[in-house]
Amino acid sequence: MDNGGSAWLPPLRGKWKFNSDAAAVDLKQGTGAVAVLLLDHIGLLVDGMVCKIRVRSVAQGELLAVRHACLMAVALKLAAADIESECKSVIHLCVPEGVPP
Repeated sequence: MDNGGSAWLPPLRGKWKFNSDAAAVDLKQGTGAVAVLLLDHIGLLVDGMVCKIRVRSVAQGELLAVRHACLMAVALKLAAADIESECKSVIHLCVPEGVPP
C-alpha cells in the first residue's frame, strides 16, 4: 500500500495501481474531499474519481479514500491491484503486520 515515501513506482505489467488521498479537509466545517486515481503499469491514468466527504478527522478522510479505491477495484473487477496511501496510520489499519511493503 505504500512505497515508503520515495518517488512513485509503477505497478508490474498486468497490474494496476490506485493512488488514494484525502484533500481540502476542514475539520471546523467537517468537510473534505477524496481523490482516487487508477494508473496502469506505465503510469497512464486509466480512471479516477473525486468526491466531497463529511469527516471528523484527517485519518477518517484517508480511510474513506482507501475505501473508495477498494470499491473501485471491485466494481472494475481488478484482481491484481495495489492501493497506495501516504498515510502510515491508515496503512497500518488496512494491512496485517506480516505483509511486506
